[in-house]
Amino acid sequence: MTITLPSSRSDFVALALSAALAGGVLFAPYPSTAQTTIDPERASHELKRIEADLAGGRSTKAQLDRLAADLDREITRLRAEMAEATSRHQRTEETVTEVEATLSVLRHEAGEKRAVLAGREIELGRLVGALQRLARRPPETLLLMRRSPLETVRTGILLEAAIPQINAEAERLKAELASLAAVEADIRGQRARLDGATVAMDNERTRLAALALEKQQLLASTENRAASTAERLQSLGDSARSLRELMERLDAQRVRERAEQQRLADLVRPTQPAAPETMVELPKSALAPLPEARPAPPSVPPAADAARPAPSPGKAALLAMLPSAPPIRTAKGQLIRPATGSIVRRFGQRDPEGLHNRGLVIGTRSAATVVAPYDGTVIYAGAFEGFGLILIIEHGEGYHTLLAGLGRIDLQVGQRVLAGEPVGAMRSQQAGGGTGSPELYVELRHNGDPIDPLPWIAGLTGKAKG
Repeated sequence: MTITLPSSRSDFVALALSAALAGGVLFAPYPSTAQTTIDPERASHELKRIEADLAGGRSTKAQLDRLAADLDREITRLRAEMAEATSRHQRTEETVTEVEATLSVLRHEAGEKRAVLAGREIELGRLVGALQRLARRPPETLLLMRRSPLETVRTGILLEAAIPQINAEAERLKAELASLAAVEADIRGQRARLDGATVAMDNERTRLAALALEKQQLLASTENRAASTAERLQSLGDSARSLRELMERLDAQRVRERAEQQRLADLVRPTQPAAPETMVELPKSALAPLPEARPAPPSVPPAADAARPAPSPGKAALLAMLPSAPPIRTAKGQLIRPATGSIVRRFGQRDPEGLHNRGLVIGTRSAATVVAPYDGTVIYAGAFEGFGLILIIEHGEGYHTLLAGLGRIDLQVGQRVLAGEPVGAMRSQQAGGGTGSPELYVELRHNGDPIDPLPWIAGLTGKAKG
């Protein structure tokens, strides 16, 4: 038989509805053991029907698993696209920051030039006036002035010496005016570049939001599919297991009845050796409950561990399908920078309260995008006393990353993240109510102890400010 994979979400919904309708008839109650009369043939027939439906459910599950694999590939593609878009967005943020710094320098330079020109305006006005008066007098008038020949000669010598200086001063003034005009033109060009980069940054931010929404919708669809399928198969399995236990109890009852009949027959035939009483013990595997899986607890703070709910069957199925990253211990120096910005305080440096810093503090732009530094699982996402909104990601091998100071978190506890995948955004200056830039606190822990994250993160160098 050929099974056709649904090619669209509408086909998937139709398949899920048909599977649910088919599963609705599978959960009919079977004869209770509390009844005084038990029909073995009816119970056997019911068991065969349930097991046949269970086999059909497994076939449907296999078909839905193939659809889940397609959805998983689509989610992986979206995550890669989101990581690439986030990288472009961070580069645009860097461009905007550079342009703003250049504009600040150019404005300061233009202000200094205007101040110098304004201070020399009176002196230059007098100089230009004297030159204009001299230009209107012919050189012969010097001979008609009522002065001695010696004074006339001295006046000519002084004028001859002053004219080159006057010309040089005029040329320097001309160059300064041209330089000021060039600076103002550069300011206009940088302003246009800044406007273009800002528009591009806004477009990337909108595109990232659309990608995040699409990813969440795909995740919800996949989790709902996996949860409904797992619940249906669990119900089928419970029904089959209950019927199988019933059949085993009936078989044991028949064995005991035959043994009792044999014992009574032996009593009426004393010349024959008595047959030993047959003891039949029910299989323990059919009656004992399945052991409950108890995963080892992660090494996280008590508050974070308490806030971590047990993953749903759908989410567990989805996480199992995601590829696993290499061990984080092999990625030292290759972790992705969680946000664009400069280091404000380094590991071990004292903070304003005089305490030693146990992580890095990065000054970011308003509403800057924050990404996961490495693959892992979210084990805490929410407010924490003294830190505001924090996100804790478990990377395995006892390594955890703590990101604090966020203005928004886009993930939930139990969700898997990939390196470079957006996890939230910093607060905006309008929302924060302060005048300083937002600060992202990054802490890396190994077996519960803070370690310096700077050698682990690629592209994050430089001296701390302050």
